[in-house]
Amino acid sequence: MANEKFYVTQEGYNDLVNEHENLVHKVRQEVIVELQEARAQGDLSENADYDAAREHQAQVEGRIRELEAMIKNAEIISEADDAEDKKTKNVVNLRFIRQPRSNIQYCGYN
Repeated sequence: MANEKFYVTQEGYNDLVNEHENLVHKVRQEVIVELQEARAQGDLSENADYDAAREHQAQVEGRIRELEAMIKNAEIISEADDAEDKKTKNVVNLRFIRQPRSNIQYCGYN
């Protein structure tokens, strides 16, 4: 996604910015608390809570970087714009109920 234009409506752009703000200002702080609580349990070499918190941190930081790139390269289009001229990216995020921290993302262009 490096320097590739990301076409999005104003509503979609606002959603990206809101998600980014939530991750940076709320979720990131929650992850810090999770890490602190897990560290307080002692031995980190066999601490599943610490491993889970680190995994959650990696996912959050990865998503933040992804959103920053999308926002930086966003080109806002109106829904009335000719779709023939634009290559739009469709993204579907799947989250598994039994594994709340696991995500799969499918991307496609049309």
